[in-house]
Amino acid sequence: MSIRSVHYILAVLAAGMLLTAPVGGAFGATPGYAETFNDQHQDATNSTGEEIIVANESTVTGTPGGTVTFTVTVTNTGENASAGLVEFTDIPDSAELTDVSGDVSQNLSGSSPPAVITSQLAPNESTSVSATYTLNQTATSDTTTVKATFTGGDMPISGTTSVDINVEQPDVIATPNEELTITPGNSGTVELQINNTATFESSVLLEFTNLPENVTIADVSGNISQDLLGSSPPGVITTSVSPGDATRTEVQLRLSENATDTENVTVQATIADGSSDGTTVSGSTIIQVTAGTSLEKRFGGNDGKVDNVDVLQATNAANRGEEVGGEPVTNLDVLQLVNRLTQ
Repeated sequence: MSIRSVHYILAVLAAGMLLTAPVGGAFGATPGYAETFNDQHQDATNSTGEEIIVANESTVTGTPGGTVTFTVTVTNTGENASAGLVEFTDIPDSAELTDVSGDVSQNLSGSSPPAVITSQLAPNESTSVSATYTLNQTATSDTTTVKATFTGGDMPISGTTSVDINVEQPDVIATPNEELTITPGNSGTVELQINNTATFESSVLLEFTNLPENVTIADVSGNISQDLLGSSPPGVITTSVSPGDATRTEVQLRLSENATDTENVTVQATIADGSSDGTTVSGSTIIQVTAGTSLEKRFGGNDGKVDNVDVLQATNAANRGEEVGGEPVTNLDVLQLVNRLTQ
């Protein structure tokens, strides 16, 4: 073979290598090139051992319908200056990226996956990017992944980090104020909040499963579709509640005149989808009903009976802003005393 032929063959081989070599500028490497490189350099670090991307929070906590925010620190571990590409590569189906802040020179949130580009970073220089996810009403705990890439060298370098999203489900039923003080023989009102933590729309069955002898249900109001107070146990059914939404009801409890201690009233909420599977979600709360000082004990003196003199003394105390039984005397106290005398 002649020398000219050998040179020709070498030239052809060299041209073929150039044609098949991967081509890509900043954030534009061909998929095969990027995937091969990233598999080999997933956790690339610089000379000081810094990782390309680190999550400042390993876990963030939110509730269905709420938001969670986390921050990642990215470091250019390459030998040349480069902007950083931060990609949110694995966002849970129950979450949506709704805001990115921090070092953002270009927002690519409309891309797939959504991403941002940081400012130009010198070798070993770091910066931070914060992301906010909005959780939908049926969100559950999951994990999100974020990837950072720098292209200041001959080949891009990249790394990933992950953040656990802890979704705390609200209680099916809760009482903003779990303690209620009622003067024996009188009524008091407590509010109940019912949260539909199920994945389906449903009415909610409220049952007073533990009703002490000294406590009776005077009334239940709010978003009520059916009154079952005459059943055993007494209860009500709320109007329909969408998944993740809440409704409120007010319960008026009456304490008997001979009550002296704290009574616990248990209220159970049950959500059922009505299917053959019988899927249900339930929860309960306890209302503490404390017997306040009775009118007779507070104003009746040694004999424990209320008379006209006691009413007069209470009226004078109310006018002067004085206390009886350790509590200020109010006009309502005077009215109750008058009504007690005329009963």
